[in-house]
Amino acid sequence: MVAFSIGSKNDAGDARAIWMATQMPGKSVAVETEAQQAALALHRIRQQKIKFRTMQRNCLRGLLPEYGEVMGKSRQLWTRQFRGA
Repeated sequence: MVAFSIGSKNDAGDARAIWMATQMPGKSVAVETEAQQAALALHRIRQQKIKFRTMQRNCLRGLLPEYGEVMGKSRQLWTRQFRGA
């Protein structure tokens, strides 16, 4: 309601701002097609996969020092160290 408020903050000003906001035309929202929804779903799944993979790596990196091992942060070092294991 900040965009519609005029003057100091009080109940009368808030009521006027709410009334002004209801008189303004709403913003239209585009309806997404099935293809757009599917693409967004794939992006969301990919982001979740990346987040989960990162969580697993960080968890493993936290546990390895207890066994005397140290793991690098980069993905290349990660795969190189596992290939050598």
